[in-house]
Amino acid sequence: MKKIAVFASGSGSDFQSIIDANERGQFCEIALLVASKEGIFEIERAKKHGIAYIVRNKNDFATPEEMFENIIAELRARGIDYVVLAGYL
Repeated sequence: MKKIAVFASGSGSDFQSIIDANERGQFCEIALLVASKEGIFEIERAKKHGIAYIVRNKNDFATPEEMFENIIAELRARGIDYVVLAGYL
Protein backbone atom coordinates (compact mmCIF):
# COMPACT_ATOMS: atom_id res chain seq x y z
CA MET A 1 0.00 0.00 0.00
CA LYS A 2 1.44 3.37 -1.02
CA LYS A 3 1.87 6.01 1.68
CA ILE A 4 0.76 9.54 0.94
CA ALA A 5 1.30 12.89 2.60
CA VAL A 6 -1.40 15.49 2.10
CA PHE A 7 -0.34 19.15 2.11
CA ALA A 8 -3.14 21.51 3.16
CA SER A 9 -3.72 24.96 4.63
CA GLY A 10 -7.36 25.68 5.23
CA SER A 11 -10.68 24.25 6.28
CA GLY A 12 -9.87 20.80 5.01
CA SER A 13 -12.71 20.01 2.61
CA ASP A 14 -10.28 18.58 0.02
CA PHE A 15 -8.45 16.66 2.74
CA GLN A 16 -11.77 15.27 3.99
CA SER A 17 -12.68 14.19 0.46
CA ILE A 18 -9.44 12.19 0.27
CA ILE A 19 -10.14 10.61 3.66
CA ASP A 20 -13.73 9.74 2.67
CA ALA A 21 -12.72 8.23 -0.68
CA ASN A 22 -10.02 6.15 0.99
CA GLU A 23 -12.47 4.89 3.62
CA ARG A 24 -14.89 3.75 0.87
CA GLY A 25 -12.21 1.78 -0.94
CA GLN A 26 -8.75 1.91 0.56
CA PHE A 27 -6.27 2.82 -2.16
CA CYS A 28 -3.48 4.25 0.02
CA GLU A 29 -2.31 4.90 3.53
CA ILE A 30 -2.79 8.55 4.45
CA ALA A 31 0.35 8.67 6.54
CA LEU A 32 0.83 12.39 7.12
CA LEU A 33 -0.81 15.79 6.93
CA VAL A 34 1.58 18.68 6.33
CA ALA A 35 -0.16 21.83 7.53
CA SER A 36 1.03 25.35 6.77
CA LYS A 37 0.05 26.79 10.16
CA GLU A 38 -1.31 25.90 13.58
CA GLY A 39 -5.02 26.13 14.20
CA ILE A 40 -6.33 25.13 10.78
CA PHE A 41 -9.28 22.75 10.73
CA GLU A 42 -7.37 20.10 8.77
CA ILE A 43 -5.42 19.34 11.92
CA GLU A 44 -8.66 18.47 13.72
CA ARG A 45 -9.67 16.25 10.81
CA ALA A 46 -6.30 14.47 10.98
CA LYS A 47 -6.64 13.92 14.74
CA LYS A 48 -10.18 12.56 14.32
CA HIS A 49 -8.95 9.98 11.81
CA GLY A 50 -5.70 9.07 13.56
CA ILE A 51 -3.51 10.65 10.89
CA ALA A 52 -0.14 12.04 11.94
CA TYR A 53 0.50 15.69 11.19
CA ILE A 54 3.26 18.25 11.21
CA VAL A 55 3.12 22.03 10.91
CA ARG A 56 5.68 23.76 8.75
CA ASN A 57 5.27 27.53 8.53
CA LYS A 58 7.59 29.49 6.26
CA ASN A 59 7.98 32.15 8.98
CA ASP A 60 9.73 29.58 11.18
CA PHE A 61 12.62 29.16 8.74
CA ALA A 62 15.37 31.46 7.50
CA THR A 63 14.67 30.63 3.84
CA PRO A 64 12.04 28.75 1.87
CA GLU A 65 14.71 26.26 0.86
CA GLU A 66 15.41 25.47 4.52
CA MET A 67 11.72 24.76 5.09
CA PHE A 68 11.47 22.55 2.00
CA GLU A 69 14.60 20.60 3.00
CA ASN A 70 13.03 20.03 6.42
CA ILE A 71 9.79 18.79 4.86
CA ILE A 72 11.64 16.50 2.44
CA ALA A 73 13.61 14.98 5.32
CA GLU A 74 10.35 14.34 7.18
CA LEU A 75 8.76 12.71 4.13
CA ARG A 76 11.77 10.45 3.60
CA ALA A 77 11.89 9.48 7.29
CA ARG A 78 8.24 8.40 7.10
CA GLY A 79 8.61 6.50 3.84
CA ILE A 80 6.14 8.67 1.93
CA ASP A 81 5.60 7.55 -1.66
CA TYR A 82 3.40 10.38 -2.96
CA VAL A 83 2.54 13.97 -2.08
CA VAL A 84 -1.01 15.24 -2.60
CA LEU A 85 -1.54 19.00 -2.71
CA ALA A 86 -4.96 19.86 -1.26
CA GLY A 87 -5.06 23.64 -1.12
CA TYR A 88 -1.56 24.06 0.30
CA LEU A 89 -0.37 27.68 0.16
